[in-house]
Amino acid sequence: MSAISIVRSETGIAIATDGIGYDSQGVVQGHVSKVAIMPEWSCAFANRGAGGACSAMHHALVQIANRGVTITGFDDVLALMPPLSVELHAALQAEGRSYPHFSFMIGGFSTERNRFETHSLRSRDFTFAIGEETIVQAAYTLAPLPESHFAPTPSEDARKAAGLVLGGSEGPPEDGRHIAIRGVCAARLDKGATPDEPADEDYSVGGFVQLTTIFRDCITSEIVHRWPDPFGEKVDPTRGDLLPGFLRG
Repeated sequence: MSAISIVRSETGIAIATDGIGYDSQGVVQGHVSKVAIMPEWSCAFANRGAGGACSAMHHALVQIANRGVTITGFDDVLALMPPLSVELHAALQAEGRSYPHFSFMIGGFSTERNRFETHSLRSRDFTFAIGEETIVQAAYTLAPLPESHFAPTPSEDARKAAGLVLGGSEGPPEDGRHIAIRGVCAARLDKGATPDEPADEDYSVGGFVQLTTIFRDCITSEIVHRWPDPFGEKVDPTRGDLLPGFLRG
């Protein structure tokens, strides 16, 4: 189970992801980035589900541009990703993947609409809620995301441990980057099936927290926290500090 938090404001977008790779038995095999950064097109996206889907989609977009297809920004990327996702899913099935499904969380600045936007794109039909509204998303289509989206949504106990507050709270609003980080840290404490990924009998969020921030004219990405998850062992969420130092206490 990968964890992605994506938080949008009028001035930018924060995407936080974990960075662990593991085998079918839940044993850690390595650390891996789960986000593709495209500053030339003012956007980035992260992936849950099938391993390698993020880098494969990024590669496909770059190859299309290299062949002369005009990609001027985020709006062009949004138009290209749905048909490319059909091809990607077919390729993963042809490889014989036991789980060929994926979901992308995409963020960028739309010059056509002059605003920051966040969307999801999935390889199968999916239903989720935005407030009291139920959204039915068909496979290979884009669906707009709320200002804050967590995949998966952490349990109440996990949110409390990570200091993640959903909805309104007293005092000044927390920095969206911090909210995104807390969402991934909270997900480290949970395990189990999600609609995006098959059932996990073990904890599977770990390695590190990578924070990618999209501004109008630049994108930054950094590792803001690491967990001591040894290769060859299963993830133990009690290892290390749950939160980075600047969010503790």
